[in-house]
Amino acid sequence: MTIKYTYYDKDEKHIESESHYNAEDAYHCEDGPALITYSDDGTLQAQHYFINGERHRESGPAEIKYLKNGQPRSKTYFFKDQKHRIDGPAVLKYSENGRVKEEEYHVEGRKHKDDGPAVVNYYKHGKVRTERYWVEGKQHRREGPAKINYHQNGDIKSAQFWIDDVDIAVELDDWMYDYDIPEKFAKWTAENLALFASSFADFTPERYDEDDYLDRVPREDSNGDNSNEDEGDI
Repeated sequence: MTIKYTYYDKDEKHIESESHYNAEDAYHCEDGPALITYSDDGTLQAQHYFINGERHRESGPAEIKYLKNGQPRSKTYFFKDQKHRIDGPAVLKYSENGRVKEEEYHVEGRKHKDDGPAVVNYYKHGKVRTERYWVEGKQHRREGPAKINYHQNGDIKSAQFWIDDVDIAVELDDWMYDYDIPEKFAKWTAENLALFASSFADFTPERYDEDDYLDRVPREDSNGDNSNEDEGDI
């Protein structure tokens, strides 16, 4: 194994990085991070775990990035160079107050979660800001919206509906009109939601190119709410 260092200064007093390599000159270390980087003030910046050139670690996150205060900025789990974790989120991002601000579930490199949202964003005080549902790398949910935005008080702000990675806003508008469903998802009843699930249980969305998509979906959220009143408060 070869260990190499880079420095911020010619006197080699301030280490910028420490790298471990195998005989093939690929990042590799079996008992610790293969790449460690530091800020110019000497604080730890990031640790990266590699086995034979692949980001990989079985006992914890393979990539850890740090804030200036020494607390983790993010943790990412890799297995054989793919984001992967079966017992929790594969990506965790933190605010300076130490709270989780975003979590992502990945299986074999694809966003995926069977029993809930695969991506969750949080406000600084810990309440959920956004939930996104992904299955095998596709935005997808038949039981309700695939993306839900919340106000800071926990009330639903807006929603988007995706099936098989296709935004079904146009089809949803037609369905809501036919069944006299409230335009805003926050006003849906349990019966409305159950009707949606049964109506779209076997629905196969038509795919469109980018120009057609922009023509058919003129707004971001299916409920007509495009306000950004909570933007930047995460």
